[in-house]
Amino acid sequence: MLFLRVFAAETAFFCWKDMDIIKLGVGERDKIWYDEENCDFSTYAKEDFIYERLMEKFERLTSKCYTYLAGDVTNEDAWDKAYEVLVEIVREGRSQNSNYAKELYLLDDGTDYEYDVCGWLQDYLDYLDTGKQYEKIRRICGELISMFSWEEEKPSDFRFYIASSFGAEGKKKEALEFCEDWYKKESGNIMGATALIYARTGVGDFEGAEQIVRQYISEDGACTDENDIVYMAAELLYKVSGNKKAEKGVSQAMKKYEKEVEAYFSGMDEDGLDNIIGTGAWRR
Repeated sequence: MLFLRVFAAETAFFCWKDMDIIKLGVGERDKIWYDEENCDFSTYAKEDFIYERLMEKFERLTSKCYTYLAGDVTNEDAWDKAYEVLVEIVREGRSQNSNYAKELYLLDDGTDYEYDVCGWLQDYLDYLDTGKQYEKIRRICGELISMFSWEEEKPSDFRFYIASSFGAEGKKKEALEFCEDWYKKESGNIMGATALIYARTGVGDFEGAEQIVRQYISEDGACTDENDIVYMAAELLYKVSGNKKAEKGVSQAMKKYEKEVEAYFSGMDEDGLDNIIGTGAWRR
């Protein structure tokens, strides 16, 4: 039978096997597994212990984040602290294994989605957006983009946050430059295309914005979960440019899609909804 014994002290740690004393470390905390049946001790790596403590700290802080959203203003600083711990988790993981969490989603995949890291990051950025902390949004997104390899998934969400932050600050030129560069590198990325539609609309380049729209929307096309974000950008474009006919057509297509989505979810049982929410499938 295995017993987990946690030893924490300021002096040396010792374990006994056949009456021999084996020094494990000074002023450190280690987990030691004792195999009572075989009278054997083995160390549980200090690095693993640190990693687990960091994950527990992250979980505590993220819980405080949501109590803040529920009205507990004393926990407002939990958001930034939780992000700092998340960065430390990645750093600690890679100090043990250089390939640790090369992709962002692996932070969740490796923990069976116990902490919903990706979901929390989206909530954190939304929190910063609500507080109009646009420079911090760009800094955080930039750090996250450089932190992972993005070979399996693209950091489109974070780039979209960056583009939106420029637009929200009225920095239309910066938004356009960022989006043009993004679209040049990833011309097939629908989020990059959508961001560019907004950016060109913002500077009054309606013709240029519509060129992008037409790559994803046709006059007899349908609004779907694959292109709905383009429809939203197109609706704004046509409203600002004064193209009432096109605006009406886009608006009608969006309303039809919304009704289809509503009908789909109204016909789904509670377990089905839980599965969608639980797996994060509803997140873009």
